[in-house]
Amino acid sequence: MTCVAANKICAGLRAAAKGALYVASKAIKGLGHTLYLAKGVLTAAQKTVDATKFVWTKASKSLSIVKGVMQGTVNIFNKIVSIGLNGVFSIKEIKFDAKLGNAALGKFSLSIRAKIFGKSKTLSISADVHDIINSIVKPIARKIGIKIL
Repeated sequence: MTCVAANKICAGLRAAAKGALYVASKAIKGLGHTLYLAKGVLTAAQKTVDATKFVWTKASKSLSIVKGVMQGTVNIFNKIVSIGLNGVFSIKEIKFDAKLGNAALGKFSLSIRAKIFGKSKTLSISADVHDIINSIVKPIARKIGIKIL
């Protein structure tokens, strides 16, 4: 009788162990699906980071171009002043503003505070580094009364 009881206990333990293994295998399979989904989320996040890095790189390059254009503009105005227009045209301040989205396209706002023929004027224009003549030079020339074709 003890052998029969021991066999029944062992059979019960085997069934419980088999059931536990079945539940564990389902849990592991569920974790595998969770990990697969997590991998998808991480891949999407990496693509977002890559896209953001691309935009920042473009914006940084565009802002470098804007900086170069601004330095060139200051150099041109300094040359004009040094030629002898100091009493006619005197720059007091130059400011520019570039928003990230526009900077990536090479566009920015430019504001120049100057004295022209003794009168204070502020020249505000929207500039485009891809069309410096039409977006910077011509508007400034028009504002100070110089005709450019």
